[in-house]
Amino acid sequence: MFKFIYLIIIFLGMFLTVCYKKVFQYIKKSSNVIENFKRLKIKENITNEVKIFYYQKIKMIGLVCLVCGSLGIISCVMFKEDEIELSKLIRPSYSEVSKDYQIEVLSDGKSDKIKLNITAKEYSIEEARKICEEALEEWKKVFCGNNESLNEIVSNVNLPDSINNYDVSFEYFLSENSYIDYEGNIDFDNAIYIDGKCNASLMVVCYLGEYQCENNVEYSIIEPDKSLESKIQDAINKQSKYNEEVDLPKNIDSEKLSYFNIEEDNYNWIFLVLAIVMAVVIYIGKDSDISKEVKKRDEQLRLDYAELVSMFSLLQYTGQSIKNTWNKIVDSYDGNKSKRYVYEEMKLVKNKIDNGILERQAYQEFGRRCGIREYIKFANIIEQNLLKGSNSIKSQLKLEVMEASKNKITLAKKKAEECSTKLLVPMVMMLIIAMAILIVPAFLNMNI
Repeated sequence: MFKFIYLIIIFLGMFLTVCYKKVFQYIKKSSNVIENFKRLKIKENITNEVKIFYYQKIKMIGLVCLVCGSLGIISCVMFKEDEIELSKLIRPSYSEVSKDYQIEVLSDGKSDKIKLNITAKEYSIEEARKICEEALEEWKKVFCGNNESLNEIVSNVNLPDSINNYDVSFEYFLSENSYIDYEGNIDFDNAIYIDGKCNASLMVVCYLGEYQCENNVEYSIIEPDKSLESKIQDAINKQSKYNEEVDLPKNIDSEKLSYFNIEEDNYNWIFLVLAIVMAVVIYIGKDSDISKEVKKRDEQLRLDYAELVSMFSLLQYTGQSIKNTWNKIVDSYDGNKSKRYVYEEMKLVKNKIDNGILERQAYQEFGRRCGIREYIKFANIIEQNLLKGSNSIKSQLKLEVMEASKNKITLAKKKAEECSTKLLVPMVMMLIIAMAILIVPAFLNMNI
């Protein structure tokens, strides 16, 4: 039956792979797909793109049918599960309880499908005894936990109810000489030590099906070496709880003891942390300060651009050359009163020209150093005038003055908005204080 189904899938895959164009004609095209193609291709006629999209989709479905159908046929031929004659059924393992088998029975040429339930395999007494012995040895390893062996129990142990890979369950019976509770905690204080060791035992019962066996597991508890702190604590605990003061023992194991208060040193780490935090803040803060300065420089250049262009345009109308205009602006600047970055840059250009650098190159470098679009444009206007000898510099500067004035107004408005935003925080704080002054006395009077 499965072979027939897989053959149909293979023929379907071949049909879709070969006749994908005919299949495309009968497929309803999604309007969402068409709209998405229009957005992606940015054109109205996307017929070819939609065709290619659906062609690829149909081909992929056909290839999947071919591959899956072929693999199904191969599995039917290789395994032939429905043609294998059975003589035995495998009984499930002990932990699986039971298993259902679906099989086909032939009787006198007639076929009939039946369902059989096979119970799990059970262990014989000898098998169960051997498995329990192996499981108990593994249990002892888990019981020891962090201890090296049963003969050296120096910390708490584990009491597992089962062990991995074994179908054995465990039950415990503790007695007074076990010195252990059902959570695996060892009672080191009440154990009776002889030569630093206390022999203890517990009863462990193993269950495997109907088989069970009792085992007396013996182990040795090692007396823990008490630290100096524990010995001092024991001496303090022996004193009367009704006294207001506690006497510190002066001798422990014939050793003379002295005590000092170290509470004042508990906060020394704060200074270390404070030093590290301050170092990091300063290191990062300095970088932040430089970034803020650069930002202020750029803002100042933008604000000074309108003044520079206006002054330059005015001097050009008086018939001055570009070089003389530049020098007059630089000479009128007094850096002692207020440092303006644009005029400092112009002063550098003047010095370079005096030292023999080409004017055109100097002005080009000026725009590049300022790094702001307006100044790059201004430098290009001057460079173009020097290169081509154009007389249109006056009209260009006039347009630049108008645009710069508008930009300055825009920058001023933006600056005012930022100032109002900064003032919002202290205003809110003042409002909270004022409300507190009014509300707190009112609540106090209500309590009275």
